[in-house]
Amino acid sequence: MRRPSLLAALACAAACAEPPSFTVRWRVGEPLADGATEPADAPPLAAPYDCARVGLFQVLVQTWTEDGAVLLDERPHRCFPASFEDPDGAVDGPNLPPGTYQVRLQGVRRDGFAYDPPETGRFAPGVTILDGVTIEDAQATIRLGDGDDPIVAAPAPCNDGIDNDGDGFVDGSDLACRVGAGTSEDDPTRILQVRLEPTFFGDNPNLTGAASCLALDVDRFEVRDDEGTLLGAPACADAAGGVAFVTWISARPPATVSVTAVAADGTPRTTAKTVPVVAEGLTVADVDFADTDFLEPVVAPFGFALRFEGGSSDCADPDPGLLTLAQVTIEVRGAHGEPLDPPVRLDDGTPLDPAAPLACPSAALVTEPLSWGGFLVEAKALSPEGEVCFATAAPEPAAPGTPIAFVVDLARVVPPPPSCRTCQEDDDCLPAHTCSADGLCEPAP
Repeated sequence: MRRPSLLAALACAAACAEPPSFTVRWRVGEPLADGATEPADAPPLAAPYDCARVGLFQVLVQTWTEDGAVLLDERPHRCFPASFEDPDGAVDGPNLPPGTYQVRLQGVRRDGFAYDPPETGRFAPGVTILDGVTIEDAQATIRLGDGDDPIVAAPAPCNDGIDNDGDGFVDGSDLACRVGAGTSEDDPTRILQVRLEPTFFGDNPNLTGAASCLALDVDRFEVRDDEGTLLGAPACADAAGGVAFVTWISARPPATVSVTAVAADGTPRTTAKTVPVVAEGLTVADVDFADTDFLEPVVAPFGFALRFEGGSSDCADPDPGLLTLAQVTIEVRGAHGEPLDPPVRLDDGTPLDPAAPLACPSAALVTEPLSWGGFLVEAKALSPEGEVCFATAAPEPAAPGTPIAFVVDLARVVPPPPSCRTCQEDDDCLPAHTCSADGLCEPAP
């Protein structure tokens, strides 16, 4: 008795099934261009490959109320459903009561996510919206598009799940998507590098390292492109007088980069130095910041020590023999060797006047605060009889900073004046030394 009833119910269901109120077939167009509100024209879909090549996996056919406020029905379809094998084939929508509706076609990537997901709902870029779909008869079926099948825009190359340029990297893992325009994996990108070689005050060899940076109130060097984007900020303590590298990735090599010395609080200490960029190679930024490049004057003392030929800084024992040094004369000149009037003074007020010798120092000497520029230091070391035993071979460039910003090397005067001789016989010298004919202790042969 049940079998006839079941068959009758199935027959009735087949005969009584309500027809879809609409059918729809879509095309797949290129990704939306910047500023575009709808895809460009596209040919009809002919095979599943037309979807696969652009990363489009599914299309969600959604039926909404006329105002787009309420979702009434959603039907997922493969991008190229079986019904599309027929050039005139379409997919069915729901059966709807008479009224006006909105139909949306939402693209879905191969990873199952709708691309360009709506941020505000109805007008998001990844959705094709068909407004004003009017159903007049619930038992009739209309074809959407008025003979012109709607177009679903393909996901952008950096959002399609495809290795578009065949380099083994997909979407966000592709360098071009991360740093290029973000619209193509083929964007030309390159690794650019600047070799930064910053110096101060005419490439002063003594202005290097943390002490000099502290004295100049420079914390770092900011390297920026020609649009002002910060590319790197090597520490002054590491870079000053040495080398630092700044590396970045760019789709458009800048024409120039600028280098600015910056304080710890981010305040620029100098004007910017501009260097042309080598697009296909290494850009060398060999920049020197003169005193005139500083936005505020550099005012700082300098500390220095004397070192005698052979390496000793001890006036009582300057060499391997019997010599002792009694006094020194020290003169600080301008950057070009010009005398300074009044002379520079030590921090205790003592003037560094070559005509007024000082007791040979047992520690570093520190000057009063000076307004920089540049300074040169000349020194001589005297025997108790007042003869010059050691002297600077050339003026030593001074550098701001304390307690010891630099060392002044003094070479031995040869042949030595009589009172500067250090021995008369070998026994006057340290072991492994012999007394020379000039009265100097020299390493034994």
